[in-house]
Amino acid sequence: SSSSSSSSASVVYMVADSHSMAPGWQRLKITAADSNSNSNSSSSVLIIPKLVTGLKCWHLRPSCSFYPKRNFENVLESIPDKARVIFGFGEIDCREGILVAVAQNKYKDLAEGISVNVEVYIEALEEVVMAKNITAYVHPIVPVLDPTRETVKAFNKQLKRRVEASKFLTFLDFFDALLTEDGKDFNPKYALDGTHMSPSYVHLLEEALNKVW
Repeated sequence: SSSSSSSSASVVYMVADSHSMAPGWQRLKITAADSNSNSNSSSSVLIIPKLVTGLKCWHLRPSCSFYPKRNFENVLESIPDKARVIFGFGEIDCREGILVAVAQNKYKDLAEGISVNVEVYIEALEEVVMAKNITAYVHPIVPVLDPTRETVKAFNKQLKRRVEASKFLTFLDFFDALLTEDGKDFNPKYALDGTHMSPSYVHLLEEALNKVW
């Protein structure tokens, strides 16, 4: 849209499940190289949350018509072309999708289940980038829940590797900072309600975006 060029520089959209809310409406200080003056310039960037309730990566496969996918498509229509967008999905897959499918022998093991779901996710995001000419960042899956944390770690590992191999996507690489120093547990300083992260984690998001903006 013609209005996107003036507004997109000062906002970044967070398209995600309920984890879109913690960073929503926070302001980031982004320092970027200014090509006109050969120096760095700082700007205040607002995170606009775009909630897609209940969406799994698995819902993004072409054959799926489940309503969260329709919601995803509607949310994307509300975002201007050429915008900067953070995508944050996969936590629900780790919580209830992949493990159930493995138990039902739909995949030979967890690694295969993760691989299939990561591929669905990446292909869907790459299509969005090409269709809307957006700059797309991929948020790590959050490791809040104790029972799914090992699945989340494994999913993030595959997701990071696959995003880094993509010409269209950029991984926001701060997952390790969400864990305790020994890498076992969720870092309690980012805890909120036992399910979601506190907005206090946003400085990690800011640091990661500054590296790739």
